[in-house]
Amino acid sequence: MAHPNLSDKSTAIPPPKLLDQVRNKLRVKHYAIRAEQSYVDWIKRFILLHDKRHPKPSNTSNFPLANH
Repeated sequence: MAHPNLSDKSTAIPPPKLLDQVRNKLRVKHYAIRAEQSYVDWIKRFILLHDKRHPKPSNTSNFPLANH
């Protein structure tokens, strides 16, 4: 028998959003706070430039932190 809380999808914690993932990755790698802000601002501008499409389905090999 399955645990009642595990089968209920409504209580599942959603994954962190893209910019939160970037911030977490930079903090784990001990980047300076100004570097973190610069990266996040650059990513925001990149997303807006590409009509707010999420970069997940596109080629992520151009992102410097994608493979680390």
